[in-house]
Amino acid sequence: MAFRRYSLRRTSAKFGVLLSCGVLSAAAMIEPAFLPVPIEQPRPEYPSDLRAGRIDGQAEVEVVVDVDGAVKAANLLQATEPEFGAAAVAALRRWRFLPGTKAGVPTEMSLRIPVSFRAADPDLPELPRDLQRNLPDSDPSYPLMDIARVDQPPTLSTSVPPLYPAAAGKDGPAAQVTVDFVVDEKGATRHLRIVAATDARFARAAAAAVSQWTFAPGRSNGRVVRTHLQVPVDFLSPHRGGLALPNAGTDLAEDDAAIPTLEMEEVDLRPHLRQATKAVYPEALRKEGKEGRVMVDLVVDENGAPRNIRVAKTTDPGFSAAAVKAVGQWVFSPGSKDGSTVRTHLQIPVSFNVTTRERGAPTP
Repeated sequence: MAFRRYSLRRTSAKFGVLLSCGVLSAAAMIEPAFLPVPIEQPRPEYPSDLRAGRIDGQAEVEVVVDVDGAVKAANLLQATEPEFGAAAVAALRRWRFLPGTKAGVPTEMSLRIPVSFRAADPDLPELPRDLQRNLPDSDPSYPLMDIARVDQPPTLSTSVPPLYPAAAGKDGPAAQVTVDFVVDEKGATRHLRIVAATDARFARAAAAAVSQWTFAPGRSNGRVVRTHLQVPVDFLSPHRGGLALPNAGTDLAEDDAAIPTLEMEEVDLRPHLRQATKAVYPEALRKEGKEGRVMVDLVVDENGAPRNIRVAKTTDPGFSAAAVKAVGQWVFSPGSKDGSTVRTHLQIPVSFNVTTRERGAPTP
């Protein structure tokens, strides 16, 4: 099953659940109204007769999310098969959300949620409790917020690479697993869930790695908060060599159309940040106590090199050169489409914070 984008009823606003490489749009940083964000997403049970017949389908459900994040109502709008509709409604009634807000106030909202059923999709496993590492009851001292709503996103401090699972074999494939989790007030990862995977055999290994990551926790209005986010974890084939980055930081030739450049939502396997060089805080701005953020626009090429690096938006032009220089040295695993590597266009925020001396390496 695949969960696609949500739309707020009677508006054109869109919300993408998946955040890759810590990517946030500029609009997300200034938008005063936020849609509900799912933090618990029980998967629909695939109707056994339809799975046995290899029948794919879709359903669309309208849910009403209450001010406490619970699903108040779930109504089927359409479905290609009645069984798909019933399964989607039953699952969505059990979802939990961070409530939608307007001007910072929790607000009841209606969402239209499309659910796709594909018999060929991997059956994602439920993680054992020791890997879920669920949060205790909510703590008013440390509110839970989505990464798009915090003033200062969590910054990765310690990253443990995933172990390639033996079950995938010595000549196994490359794979990507999306892990949904919360960075708590101490910077630990909690409440882990698997929301997508190109191969279910890699799910537990991805969660095991993320469970050992540590962060500088997120902040909002100067206070530490618990932050909800999702990241893709990439597994390269065991026999794949190191990435060559001969053109890192340079522009692509305008007439070079040999390899397509796709948007993030168009690729099958998204680029994943493997190595980040921290941006050097401009000394003059640091002495003045100035903080800021630069939204860097770039293309990750077929080798994983950052190319066509531009500043899309910045809170202070004095931070731009440092951000661009750092991003030009980053190393990615490239995106892919239909089994072939492609060039992928994306935007990444680089943050500069005087107090914590964070220098811009985003969530991988």
